[in-house]
Amino acid sequence: MFGELKILDGLNFRLNYGRDLTDFVSSDYENPIIGDAQPVGRLDQRRARQDTETFTQTLNYLKSLGNHNLDFTAGHESFETAVRDLDGLATIQAASGIFEFANFSNIVDLDGATFDRALESYFFRALYNYNNKYYLNASVRTDGSSVFQQDVRWGTFYAIGASWRIDQEDFIKDVDWIDQLKIRGSYGEVGNDQLNDSYLSQARFNITSNAADPAILFTDIGNAELLWETSESFDVALEFGFFNNFIDGSIEYYQRNSTDLLYNLPIAPSNGLNVVPVNAGDITNSGWEFGLTAH
Repeated sequence: MFGELKILDGLNFRLNYGRDLTDFVSSDYENPIIGDAQPVGRLDQRRARQDTETFTQTLNYLKSLGNHNLDFTAGHESFETAVRDLDGLATIQAASGIFEFANFSNIVDLDGATFDRALESYFFRALYNYNNKYYLNASVRTDGSSVFQQDVRWGTFYAIGASWRIDQEDFIKDVDWIDQLKIRGSYGEVGNDQLNDSYLSQARFNITSNAADPAILFTDIGNAELLWETSESFDVALEFGFFNNFIDGSIEYYQRNSTDLLYNLPIAPSNGLNVVPVNAGDITNSGWEFGLTAH
């Protein structure tokens, strides 16, 4: 759902709220007559719910001053997701045809957990064009992720771009076989906090049982020094369309750099576990792309 308020001419405030609920249920029954559950029968069930909420507030300002066109957006966004999981395994069936835990007298396993993650973001974007020929854009955003420790939780990422529509220039408008001709370039950064684990920075333990007595099992080493993984991208391109757009295409050079890659590093099993999460290494790739289409 959303709401929008016009504060002044060209100045608008907007609220967006979204919530998504996803339920997962599985049930696996093995009868007491045939199979490895004989002679008592077995029931294995799992129930999980994922609850995701996104709340965004933005302030947008649009203004045209002659041939100068301005577009500014500032905002805040909060994202929260939680998965609540409950699963159990029971044996010794009392009556046939009833596939509920109440029909099984021996609880072999009963487990449950909640996995949550949160992201808080502040962002600003500025767009400018002069006479629909010269374009500039810039943005910055700061993200705070619950995945990382508090003192390294925040990352700031920038982007900037520019383009020139050469086909709008007077010295090109008279060239009747040129329909589109544009040069563009951009640089941008994106952060990543994902390694399929909401608690990468924390050492963790599971509660289990040892002959019906509680026991603690070491499950994750964690790494309090983990940082945001950052991907940088740079590109510059020429786009064109000729002969009433019978032919169009582009020539582009790009370069992608990823630093502080999030990675589960294998370690010696003598540590008690097989992997530890780290920021390991950088990746760079670059190249040329050519596109050509005839209509």
